[in-house]
Amino acid sequence: MTYSSPNSLLRMLPSCHVLEELFLQQTQAYQTNVLSLKIMVPSLKRLSLISEGYRSTGDVNLMVDTPSLKSLQIVDRSGNFSFREPMNINQVLKANVDVILKRPEKLLHSLASVVHIHLCLSASEVVYPDGCCFHRLKHLEVCTCKSEWLLLFMRLLQDSPVLKVIKINQCHPAINPRPHHWNQPGSVPRCLSSNLEHFEWINYEGTQYEKQLSTYILKTAVFLKKATFTASSGDDYKEKLQMLQELSFSRRASSTCELVFN
Repeated sequence: MTYSSPNSLLRMLPSCHVLEELFLQQTQAYQTNVLSLKIMVPSLKRLSLISEGYRSTGDVNLMVDTPSLKSLQIVDRSGNFSFREPMNINQVLKANVDVILKRPEKLLHSLASVVHIHLCLSASEVVYPDGCCFHRLKHLEVCTCKSEWLLLFMRLLQDSPVLKVIKINQCHPAINPRPHHWNQPGSVPRCLSSNLEHFEWINYEGTQYEKQLSTYILKTAVFLKKATFTASSGDDYKEKLQMLQELSFSRRASSTCELVFN
């Protein structure tokens, strides 16, 4: 569905009693201070919210009440969307979130039940409320285009005890300068000591913080089966070889871990 006015959408949705899939794409900027968009469809199972290239004068405050939802996609590269209240999406299994948010904690708190998630978002110091646990999360993909990604990633490592797959990638051009250093956590995350099996880093450049983070995961992931590193396209053969050697010499907690470098 393509909509130019949210009013028509709000009038239509309450009558869609058996609707299972909804794709909403913003087609123009809104000239308003604050716009509230309520999506209340109990039968909905798949929801996509897209806003690209149109910066509104005010925020679009999203309120989602879809208790049967299984799959969620939110893409907002213009910074239009805001989430002022937690969403009722407790059954979501898979989520793709690519947004610019000043305050992402309400959104992330609503996604605590996911099993598979791809994240590309800015994060303030308050990533999500303390005590929030992603107790079902098994597959985590994180984009590194925003400098705050590392803060979010480390919080998720600590709060995702059954995580089995980690994939790190720069999906978009970098917006802010990259982190210069990385602080090792005081205790080893439970997912590293008991569950992680696959670790992949795409567009790996071998910077200081990348090496520190990668070697830490290799030396603490007890059940790691495979670690794959794909160098960024700008690296020449000698640089790639040097990065491979540095990683291959690092200590690995798993004696059966296969190290792959592309």
